[in-house]
Amino acid sequence: MQRRRSCDLAYQFLKTICLAAVDDGLIDTNPVKVKGAGKPSRRRSVEPLTPTQVRAIADGMPDRWRLGVLFGAWCALRSGEVRELRRKDIDLDRGVVKVTRGVVHAGQRTQRIGEPKTEAGVRIVRIPASMMDAVRLHLHDHAQFGQEGLLFWRDDGGNVTDTEWRAAWLRACASADIEGVRFHNLRHVGLTYTALAGATIRELQAVAGHTTPGMALRYQEIAEDHMAQVVKDLDALIAEGHPRPLD
Repeated sequence: MQRRRSCDLAYQFLKTICLAAVDDGLIDTNPVKVKGAGKPSRRRSVEPLTPTQVRAIADGMPDRWRLGVLFGAWCALRSGEVRELRRKDIDLDRGVVKVTRGVVHAGQRTQRIGEPKTEAGVRIVRIPASMMDAVRLHLHDHAQFGQEGLLFWRDDGGNVTDTEWRAAWLRACASADIEGVRFHNLRHVGLTYTALAGATIRELQAVAGHTTPGMALRYQEIAEDHMAQVVKDLDALIAEGHPRPLD
């Protein structure tokens, strides 16, 4: 199994290199097209939450933390990135959120503010227009004052800890009758739907803050699989309307 996994990763890496070469105009088409090769095991796949489920979980969070779920899903932010967002990171005019820091563990009971591990982790992500009213309302009703004010904070005014956030998340999931989903899975939700909306590999990388295109490629493959199913369903409708070959 480990050898097969290594081969899959090697194939994905080669495929992403060739896709980048196509984007750069170095080659016309990607020659790496072995059907079924390089795909992750089906046992590893996780069915993404639906937008309705995301909203249900968000509604189950404390009012002042609710928007964090939407940032996690539709802007593909990590928990630590969400918990360190400040007023200065939101540009309402441009409709973007700037990700430059995150809350990280610094011991069993302590945490610190740190920069992303890679340059790609520092990024500007567009906020979907449907979220902007919620962002404005949150800034008005819940965020701390001043440009350094936290968007999401605990009772003592500091950053919400991972333990506190996880506890609230689990309660929200239970209220929505959803089990076995971590907050980090929201990134999978957002990137899957972004791929379905037609994002390129490089656009997915930019949103997620991935250093290499390998992970972004997986979401594009999900989009391709979804489109294949859409066409299959369309074909069934066509066949239903025309049970016999046309003359």
